Amino acid sequence: MKFLKRLEKNNNREWFNGHKEEYEAEFLIPSQQYVIELGELLRKHLPGLHVIPKVDKSIFRLMRDVRFAKNKEPYKTNLGIFLWDGDTPRMEAPGFYTHVESGHCFLAFGVYMFTKECMARYRETVIDPAAGKELSAALKKITKSGVYLLGGQKYKRVPKGYDPEHPLAALLLHDGIHVYTKNFSPAEIAGEDFAIFSYKHFKAMLPLHTWMMKYLFS
Repeated sequence: MKFLKRLEKNNNREWFNGHKEEYEAEFLIPSQQYVIELGELLRKHLPGLHVIPKVDKSIFRLMRDVRFAKNKEPYKTNLGIFLWDGDTPRMEAPGFYTHVESGHCFLAFGVYMFTKECMARYRETVIDPAAGKELSAALKKITKSGVYLLGGQKYKRVPKGYDPEHPLAALLLHDGIHVYTKNFSPAEIAGEDFAIFSYKHFKAMLPLHTWMMKYLFS
């Protein structure tokens, strides 16, 4: 967090190139260790989970693509970590995401945006009586405490060809589906190991993972 705050104030290549030792020691190495520790914990439940402590694998790169962006700052000012499951490409797969940024930290599981093929499969699965019931039960189990929220809703109208009066019509408004924690601050971790803290939250999100792997990614 200290490194990211300094980067936020000095978001230019000259500063970054002059502080590569700090980047390695304060950002990259701790990130790699977190990936390894979190992966060991989650693999107790998911032995096939992809855990690759490298940039552009489980660790998102800091360098931004500014070719078509209005914001020309060259670096992101957040840490993004992703451990994913299944045989699909990383950004199409369900996975566990960690976001660390000044004033904006959260943990999430799911798929941020479905591919066209996965979207079609998802919608048909939602309206299937058995599969839809299982999804509804999984989401209720995760969100009933109020600690976790449901995300992914994009559309205002139920897609053409589907019944707007269907009991799960609200889930047809999604272009992805994920559950996530509310924002937390580093102080809220209260000295607890961050990998263990994250694992406890991700473990509570596993019912959605079970449903996704059964119906969307099997």
